[in-house]
Amino acid sequence: MKKILLFLTVSVVSLTGFSQAFIPGQPGFTSAPELFDQSGNPTVNPNALNVTTPLKLRIGFSNASFAWYTPDNTTQIQIDLGNKMIVNPSGAYVLANAPLNQYFLWTLSTNGSNQVIVGTQKSGIAARIPAGFNGTLEFEVQASALGTSSIVGNITYPNTNPAEKTTDPVDGDNTTSSAYNVTTALPVKFVSVDAKRSGCTVNVNWSVAEQQNAASYSVEASRDGSNFVSVSSVAASGASAYSTSFGITDNLKADVLYVRVREVDADGRTTLSEVHTVSGNCDASNRLVIFGYPNPVTSTSYITIAAKDGVFDGKYKLQLFDNNGKLYQVKEAELNGVRSVQFDFNTTLTPGNYMIRVSTLDGTSVGTVQFIKVGVL
Repeated sequence: MKKILLFLTVSVVSLTGFSQAFIPGQPGFTSAPELFDQSGNPTVNPNALNVTTPLKLRIGFSNASFAWYTPDNTTQIQIDLGNKMIVNPSGAYVLANAPLNQYFLWTLSTNGSNQVIVGTQKSGIAARIPAGFNGTLEFEVQASALGTSSIVGNITYPNTNPAEKTTDPVDGDNTTSSAYNVTTALPVKFVSVDAKRSGCTVNVNWSVAEQQNAASYSVEASRDGSNFVSVSSVAASGASAYSTSFGITDNLKADVLYVRVREVDADGRTTLSEVHTVSGNCDASNRLVIFGYPNPVTSTSYITIAAKDGVFDGKYKLQLFDNNGKLYQVKEAELNGVRSVQFDFNTTLTPGNYMIRVSTLDGTSVGTVQFIKVGVL
């Protein structure tokens, strides 16, 4: 008799001109948000999360009505991850394939700086949530920054189904929340480190990944490979690549100079790169003794710049000026252990006095070659 009365109620509602019949499904959360490791083990401490460690987020979900389904295209779920957590950014994880996707279309939205997982109920009979249904929402997430925040879930009822609508009379299960605290950042990962000497200057370049908590980088050098001193520092800017240089002073001169990079976290923890070696022998007062030939320049269209002492090893800038300081040409050259470099004139030089100024790319002067141009090229 009770089933007949319910059927009549639905029929009367539809006959009196309402466009949607009311179906009293009762979707709701059955648990607070919980975090698990990738294997599904409940060993994760929500008050001591690590930045970038993949996690599983689970929330219980059910249709508490044992008599009625929840109509399709009526219900929406929103999971706000807070401002310290994001959906797993790995290309291998597809949010749309998250559990219960037979009922909900899972997409990613934002609320200010927070990521929000949105589940919009699909259309069609297959998207109806069965009476007495009991399941689990599950998503792959990871902490993204240090600090505290909360995961907040909400269920709303847009009721965009033109034929049926629903609501949950048990309002207490339409919201759920859980706080978390991200206390540890994974150490920075050095992707590559390179150190090259140019004269008495060592140029150091490095690239990194996973630098969420990096505060600064310090380049360190050692004569024996054991006792390192800081020779240069760079503030962490969030970039993936950094570079700096330092001069080989008297206390660093050695046949072999050991170079490494130290990353310093905001909380004081450090990570060291692998060690690279360069030659530590140089004469700061006489980095390179250079000269040019032929001099004077007559019928040739170039001049050769040669090292009387030492070798060219690194990246150099060569600038051609006349005697009045007018700049004619600028060239850059990367030279690796060579004794000379040819400077081709790309312009007609009138007879007169000229000079070529040689420097490293950071502006350190290597030397100047003065020459005389005779005749017309």
